Parts: sequence; C-alpha cells; structure tokens
Amino acid sequence: MCAVKFRHQRGTETCVLKRIRFIAKRWQQLFFGQYTMTYISDNANPTIEEVREWGYDEDRLFLDQDEDLILHSPQYIPILIELACDDSCPKKSYCFSILQYYSAIQLSHRTKELADIVSHIRQGSVTSNPDLESWRTKCLVLK
Repeated sequence: MCAVKFRHQRGTETCVLKRIRFIAKRWQQLFFGQYTMTYISDNANPTIEEVREWGYDEDRLFLDQDEDLILHSPQYIPILIELACDDSCPKKSYCFSILQYYSAIQLSHRTKELADIVSHIRQGSVTSNPDLESWRTKCLVLK
C-alpha cells in the first residue's frame, strides 16, 4: 500500500486509512448480510477497458495488495485522468491519488516516463476539478 497523502472530501487521508475503511465497510456488510463478493482479477497488466471497468466497480480489485502500483505506467495516465474527473466514478479520489503518487516519483527521479506524463497532460483539456487542475499545473511547471 502507498503512504502518499491525497485530498478527500473530509480532509487529508492516506491510502492506508482508505484501505482500512474499505475493509471495515466489508466487515459491516458481511455482518448485516449485505456483502457482495469482491472480485480480484490478479491481472498485473490490465487493458484500458479493464481499468475503466475497475474504476466504476467498487468491489473490483486487480490485486489484493499494491494494486495502485500496477497502474504506474504512462499508458494509464489518460484513463486515470478521465476517472479522476468523473464525479460518478466511485474511485475518483483513489485514481487521483495514483496520478499524484506516480507523477511525484517520476518528477523526483527525472525518469524518461516524465516526458510521457507531460505529453498526456498537455493533450488533456482543462478540467472542472480544481485539485486535478492544480496537479496538472504543478506537473507542467516542475517538469
């Protein structure tokens, strides 16, 4: 799990706290008989369409641990931005935290993937999400 902080509706939380809340919710659902099975695909190389389906399904996981790390690739930047901008996406905040963490790693190490991130950011249009727009601006300035 990552220890990067991200903005959430109720303040700043870590991915770890989000995961704990997720597990607590599942235990409560199990206890009261409202549990739906979590689907773990064990797919370490998902397609863009699989990422889109994952984003809109709260009960779907790619891996049971560190699933955010498999989305650390330039090919997933556009779909993560799309999901982070969509208010109807249940994993909106999670997708945004993945973008922040991945870009921070690339910025700190000045890797070749940084050029891919900047390219995708430049191709994208201005969003109505102020947090995402702030992240976009910072990435373009710090590149």
